[in-house]
Amino acid sequence: MYGPVGPDGYPKPPWDKRTGVIDREVAHSMREHGYDLRAYAERHWATLGPKVVGKLHFFAGDMDDFYLNLAVYQFEAFLKQTKEPHYEAEFTYGRPMKGHSWHAWTWAGLVRRVADTIERAAP
Repeated sequence: MYGPVGPDGYPKPPWDKRTGVIDREVAHSMREHGYDLRAYAERHWATLGPKVVGKLHFFAGDMDDFYLNLAVYQFEAFLKQTKEPHYEAEFTYGRPMKGHSWHAWTWAGLVRRVADTIERAAP
C-alpha cells in the first residue's frame, strides 16, 4: 500500500509471501518516501530531534511475529548515537519471548501514561 504500483495496478508487495524474498526496489522506494521511521529520523534529525525530545516511548515484544522488534532495536541504536540533541527515548521490551500482540501495560494503564504525559506537557 505504501510502495510503487505494480503492473496489475496494485501496490507491489515488499516481499514474496511464498519464498520470503525481499523486493529491494520496493523496500528502497518505501525508505526514500518516508516509510522507514529510522531512516527518516536520521535524515531529518537536526530539525526533528528538538521537536521529539521527551516524547518518544516504544514497547515491543522481543520475539515479534513479524520481526518488527528488529526495527525497534535499530531505532534504539540510532538514538543512542544522536547529537544536537542527544536523546535515547524510552524503550520497553517484552522479555523473554513476547510476541507481536504483547503490551507493556494494560490498556487502562497505557491511557493513564498518555494522560500523564499530556498533563506534564500542557501549557
